[in-house]
Amino acid sequence: MHKKLLNPYFYIILSFLAVIVVGTLLLWLPFSVKEGHMKFIDALFMSTSAVCVTGLASVNVAANFTLYGKIVLLLLIEIGGLSFLTIIVFFASFMSTKLKITHLYTMKEALNQDDAKGVIGLIRLIISTALLIQILGVIACYFAFSKELPDASGLEVLGYSIFHTISSFNNAGFDTFGADNLIPFADSVSVNVITMSLVVIGGLGFVVIHDLLTKPSWSHFSLHSKIVLVTTATLLIVGTLLYKLTMGDKITWLQSAFMSVTTRTAGFMTFDMSELTPPAYILSLFLMIIGASPCSTGGGVKTTTLFIIIITITSVAGRKKLVAFNRKLTNDTVLKAFALVTFAMVYLLIVTSFMSVSEASLLSSGEFTLQDIVFEVTSAYGTVGLSNNLTPHLSSLGKVFISITMLFGRIGPLTLISLLSNNWFSSNHSNVDYLEAGILVG
Repeated sequence: MHKKLLNPYFYIILSFLAVIVVGTLLLWLPFSVKEGHMKFIDALFMSTSAVCVTGLASVNVAANFTLYGKIVLLLLIEIGGLSFLTIIVFFASFMSTKLKITHLYTMKEALNQDDAKGVIGLIRLIISTALLIQILGVIACYFAFSKELPDASGLEVLGYSIFHTISSFNNAGFDTFGADNLIPFADSVSVNVITMSLVVIGGLGFVVIHDLLTKPSWSHFSLHSKIVLVTTATLLIVGTLLYKLTMGDKITWLQSAFMSVTTRTAGFMTFDMSELTPPAYILSLFLMIIGASPCSTGGGVKTTTLFIIIITITSVAGRKKLVAFNRKLTNDTVLKAFALVTFAMVYLLIVTSFMSVSEASLLSSGEFTLQDIVFEVTSAYGTVGLSNNLTPHLSSLGKVFISITMLFGRIGPLTLISLLSNNWFSSNHSNVDYLEAGILVG
């Protein structure tokens, strides 16, 4: 009898759940906070938010967490951003441990790769590149914060730099500066540029970073890298222009650029989110849903998905073939893109409905509106971390809904859907085909 192979998606989900549980227990310990004892639901929420690199916080990190609590939170962010499985396989690859084919297929799916070949090399690249970028980030942040925080000691500045770098590169959005986040640094060009650079690099994905570091020219880049770079640049430029256009004199060009970057899964802010105009609010929702790119530290439905949908719509309108950069897109790729967006829209609608019931008391008090709930749910699903200060006021049930949403947003809907498949490892495809039939659409 053949031993039944477990679905690799099961390991992906289990790894995230295991880290969240361990993180919850560590944060629940009494010495994780300065005074009193953190509630279990808050420990669970903060652990989930860190592992899913979201940044939504039911407890103020700067005011309430001890050094121990901050270190635990930082480790959870790093593990969540790089993936626990990636870290384990990285160390296993340098030991005598022989990796099974199921492990390779699990990592292939976790990293959104088409083939299991070269997975070990990619994992080594991910870890080494991530460490190098973050070391450089800490150095850059140290000089920037030394200038902006003249009263802080060298050790304090180093602590801020380490935490901020890891949080930025992993698109987490947590900070140790207080309730105002990065608003005090709104006019600091150095802090803004360093933060945006770390967020964008982390959000590009390691496949793209590899091409940028090793390929001699644009023509040698993979189709994936070309799509990611073009889409990312377009979103950053258009987002900056639209934020400035819709917010006017309320924000500077630097703040507009920062918001264009941070709304796509990072979660930092340099101005009060409650001041968003209706058009800017809608723009923020759009950018939060899109998120970063595949095989990155960010969430969302991904930049490549947006590109594929736009190409598909334009090709249908112009009755042209699905072609991008002289390469034909497969039907499977298109189906996945539309499945991702459809799942996201349906899920957001359902959870928002549930939240409107669980948080009915907040809505009836007039302190918060349905618009705040929509923003919170979208931020959680896109693993962004921006909020209109609703998070600390959520009920226990509301925190559970948001925690589940952060987890779903981090692992991705395709992982959840593929968990039901029993043919993930099968190479046998039926030769039976069916007659094509057209149906009326629209």
